[in-house]
Amino acid sequence: RGAAAAALNTHGCLDVVLTALEASPQVLRNPCTGPAHWLAVDVRTPGARIRVGQSQWPFVSSATGYSSSIVAPQHFGLDDEKSTDVEVIWPGGATKLLKAVPVNRIIQVPRP
Repeated sequence: RGAAAAALNTHGCLDVVLTALEASPQVLRNPCTGPAHWLAVDVRTPGARIRVGQSQWPFVSSATGYSSSIVAPQHFGLDDEKSTDVEVIWPGGATKLLKAVPVNRIIQVPRP
């Protein structure tokens, strides 16, 4: 009936929660065995846009997955990068630029 992805134990790899009618939810854990780096950006403002690196630009929304919603940090895979720039553009146009943010962590970016 529904599916949503999030890093449930904050190790950086996305896990998946599946639901079905008249059944218990299933949690599919990602063992996270690879060497790839990641960054999770917590903005908590629907409609905000986040740029990480040069090519990743998601919008913040609680409507993620299939027939699901979740309020969680936006997750970015970064391969072998050791740091990255993060830009947040809030609804209304206010922006915040963070340079050379270390990876493999969750950061919170408060609205100005």
